[in-house]
Amino acid sequence: MSTRNTRMRIYEYLIRGREIPDERLARYLSIYSGKNAFLDFELGRVMDALESRGFRENTILIFASDNGDFAGEHHLIVKTGCLLDSMVRMPLVLSWPGGGVPQGRRENALVSHVDLAPTLLSMAQLPPLPSAQGRLLPLNASVSRRAYVYAEYGNGDPYYDWSEARQVGPASRPGEYALRTRLELEHLARRERAGHLRMIRTHTHKLIADSNGDVEFYDLAADPGELTNVHGESRYAREEQRLIALLNQPLR
Repeated sequence: MSTRNTRMRIYEYLIRGREIPDERLARYLSIYSGKNAFLDFELGRVMDALESRGFRENTILIFASDNGDFAGEHHLIVKTGCLLDSMVRMPLVLSWPGGGVPQGRRENALVSHVDLAPTLLSMAQLPPLPSAQGRLLPLNASVSRRAYVYAEYGNGDPYYDWSEARQVGPASRPGEYALRTRLELEHLARRERAGHLRMIRTHTHKLIADSNGDVEFYDLAADPGELTNVHGESRYAREEQRLIALLNQPLR
């Protein structure tokens, strides 16, 4: 079963995803890599400034992102409202030389943005927030790891469908504006936040449920690229039902 759910098919239509030539993808990746290199350079300047002023040892630095980028995966670019790993699996870097955070240590633990606030309060020796849903980040071996993480997207508005995207296609405009450009992108920006998309992910499996009825289930161990939706296959029924039950529990 294809990974292409309704949201992704609309997005792919708007940007002509399957028609993006390889040379354009190569240029996009070159620009993307260049931006990452520039960001790394600028972050280095910040760290050098902290070092030169004597603040580095007692400054907590956290490097994170709000979302990922397709960067050519699934033959798509930029971002859209899906919860594949291209969008939701980002690196998190934390540094605090004077606070006992091990330098150069790499962790493969599941973490969430909601873990940042309780972790920072703990590092600053401040009391935790009573209503905080997050857990302490695994900065040492004694901290328990998450068995799964959640993500969600959408504002709950009525869900758009495939036909609505096609209504703003080239046929509705004069021939000189035949390219799918700003009109479709503005339409997508207004509509992609509709509905309610939810995800739960373990190290080995992922379940995504959309309010329009789309359901995706991925075996991440066998299919890390999330290319094959195995929702409904009998061999995964037990694990899929387990994740559905967890997804429907109140967040904590």
